[in-house]
Amino acid sequence: MDSGDLEGEVEIIPGFSVPIENKYKGLWATGLVRYSTTNPQVEVLGRLGLDLGDDDGLMLGAGVGYWIDKDMQLRGEYVIRDTVTSLQVNLVFRL
Repeated sequence: MDSGDLEGEVEIIPGFSVPIENKYKGLWATGLVRYSTTNPQVEVLGRLGLDLGDDDGLMLGAGVGYWIDKDMQLRGEYVIRDTVTSLQVNLVFRL
């Protein structure tokens, strides 16, 4: 994962803000659980793992996958880490 440069401001006291910059990089590993719904093209996804980079700690996620054809799936997931939370769209290819 590489978040790129994140920029923003933190308000210290009302009317006084300080600019901040940050960047998160690292390796992560997760396990994925898939549950097929009554529609064979739709799956519910659950993700649990560890982030071993700048955002060390537990990683938890949930989402939905839609099989476009037998070898390609479009996924949408919400993933929570200690510092970085992401909304992801992924395209998965079966080899």
